[in-house]
Amino acid sequence: MKSFPVNTFLTHLRPHLDEIMARWIFLHHGDSIFSGASASDIRYLTTGVLPDDVPSEVLEEKGILPVGVGGGFLDEHPVEGQRGKGYECCASLMYKALNLGADEPLC
Repeated sequence: MKSFPVNTFLTHLRPHLDEIMARWIFLHHGDSIFSGASASDIRYLTTGVLPDDVPSEVLEEKGILPVGVGGGFLDEHPVEGQRGKGYECCASLMYKALNLGADEPLC
């Protein structure tokens, strides 16, 4: 897992329970990999599509962490040209990204 500073947690408007749980995990355990996690802002997209179709990797370089949106490593949904992440939810993906030990999906 790559480590990078995060100042913004980005998800979709009216987040589901898995995004809410991913945010909680991120706030309480994220500083171990993502410096600034516990002090990060949260922003919401009106759709699951990133602004101007910017790849999630470009946002990550700017300290923005897409969660449950954008096709990045914390998005469980399939996007064009890619499969979904199986039976994972973004809370499970966050838990695993932070090396907290989940072998089975959380939700």
